[in-house]
Amino acid sequence: MSQFVHTPVRVIGSSSGGNPFSTFGGSDGRIVERILVYSGGWQIKAITVWLTNSRAVTFGNPSGNTGSREFVFQNGERITSLSLWGNGAGTRAGWIRFKTSTNRVFDFGMTDWGRREEFPVDVGSGIFIGLQGRANLDVDALGFIFLKHVVSARVVDVRYPTLALDLQAGIRSVTLQGFSSRNNNTNGQPTNWRFEGSRTVTESSSWSNTTALSFHVGWNVEASIPFVASVGGSGGWELSNTFTRESTTSSERSLTWDQSGTLNPGQSVSLAATTKEGILNIDYEGAFEVVLRDGNRFRYSFSGTYDGTSFTTVDVILDGTRRSASAPKAPEQPEVSHEPEVLDLFEL
Repeated sequence: MSQFVHTPVRVIGSSSGGNPFSTFGGSDGRIVERILVYSGGWQIKAITVWLTNSRAVTFGNPSGNTGSREFVFQNGERITSLSLWGNGAGTRAGWIRFKTSTNRVFDFGMTDWGRREEFPVDVGSGIFIGLQGRANLDVDALGFIFLKHVVSARVVDVRYPTLALDLQAGIRSVTLQGFSSRNNNTNGQPTNWRFEGSRTVTESSSWSNTTALSFHVGWNVEASIPFVASVGGSGGWELSNTFTRESTTSSERSLTWDQSGTLNPGQSVSLAATTKEGILNIDYEGAFEVVLRDGNRFRYSFSGTYDGTSFTTVDVILDGTRRSASAPKAPEQPEVSHEPEVLDLFEL
């Protein structure tokens, strides 16, 4: 047993009857999700336990029981207090009583003999990770295993295995605003134009984590984040530097643009402010690292889903400048290409 992750186990009942048993999670991310206790007249006959993503395990023999009671833990529900009783003769486990963080109570055991000495148990963090004791035809002795107090948790070593398979997935071009201007002067005078504006967008990142321990402790993420980069007018997913942030974040960002120029008589200009928007839903792999109050730590591998929205900086697309055939001849200007070009205005 990985004793560094759990509080000392207090086992109540016989010290010699039956055979030793234990089942527990903790350092592998598993916790107890459900128990089913079978009573006898003067003992606990059997107990069945379900750990996360595991088959049920039964200790003792429920045959001939005088009753049973089940308890299913909710996500994030902890045990806040626990007491155990023997059967009063020192030969069997006799009674279990605990209360949880949702104020639910489990109070069950032998049906004929009365309870005698109560044994309070240190529940540590309250995260119930397993059972230990002795059993054969009955539960001769029983103890609950709890995770030690947790001070922090985080997701580390994050990878996006399929991101490189399609670097344009979920990316589309968005027109923020259009602009056009024409110089219709007949006096030969040029005119100035200016195209400026801004748009507020929301960028977000979210990493899912459905492992059992994630419901019990607050956690953040140490990871690189997929973002849309614009290179030569096309967009593609790239990864940021690695840094730590909350598991779900959202922030507003201002996209701005400002372009100006001069038109001679008969010339016109048509522009569009555009950005690339990327919406990503992709699997990720990582490790969940838990740090305990005493300085010990453990981690286990898992997978989840990343959801994110990202925008590039603004590109101003020049549709072309042209001279009207019917307009008065303007002073000679350098030849202007009619092919669209992308103007990278700034870095946000």
